[in-house]
Amino acid sequence: MQQSEFSMEQDDAGMVNDILKELSQEDNIQVNTQAPMPMIQQQMPQQGMLPMPEPLGQNMVHPDAAILHQSVNPVERVTITETASNPWWKVVLNKLKKPTKNKGSRGQQAETVLGLENTNTLTDCKDGDVKTFTIGQTIFITQLKHCLDDIINKRLTFGESKPGRKIANCCYIPYSKDGKNMGSYFVSNKTHSHHYKKLAEDYDFICKTIRETYEKKEQLSTINGPNKLLQIRTKASKIKGVYPPLMFDGVQLKNKYMAFYIRSKFGKSLLI
Repeated sequence: MQQSEFSMEQDDAGMVNDILKELSQEDNIQVNTQAPMPMIQQQMPQQGMLPMPEPLGQNMVHPDAAILHQSVNPVERVTITETASNPWWKVVLNKLKKPTKNKGSRGQQAETVLGLENTNTLTDCKDGDVKTFTIGQTIFITQLKHCLDDIINKRLTFGESKPGRKIANCCYIPYSKDGKNMGSYFVSNKTHSHHYKKLAEDYDFICKTIRETYEKKEQLSTINGPNKLLQIRTKASKIKGVYPPLMFDGVQLKNKYMAFYIRSKFGKSLLI
């Protein structure tokens, strides 16, 4: 059976279990749940006697259920603001383990411990996405296969597209190569309109190249936008020892799957 790109490997699930155990043991931390908390400069919980608050997005999470991605008493999906206002936000970010084989495991750990469901919905929160990444590496957005009809037939704009909607309101969480959290940064198409204009230009260039390649029945290769922010490149896993080809309407565009990525220079620019 093909493994979903959103599923966690067993080692990564064990990491989540360790984090949950550590947090549940820290029952001497006091949290002020009444006072509002700024989105970017959250304060660390202070020492006290109150128990750990429940994760956002559900009334209760049992450790075993969290590992299996099963919510207990689920409620409405939370917003990015509600997630980042969680008093345990900073605690969780500093406890996440470095990815193992699955490079997306750290983001999946964050979702699970914060009570966000690991699902195949377009965004983690109802109003945007959360992206963890290592400085110097590209940031995965979404698989190209899901976008081909929008690109070739519907010709959606960047704002209408899956990549555009996924990162229209996003919290980026960078980590150093040794696993240290470097903060969290909120970027949206409203607060950073110039950045999204550049992304849209890259997206239009990439889509134009994909359509030309499809019409000529040729093979795709890595495509970088002119602003060097957005790219498509290979992202594939073997099934029974073979890479499934990237197909659209009977035309093979690549001998393996590809995906949209934000290039590494963007992540570095957040820390300047």
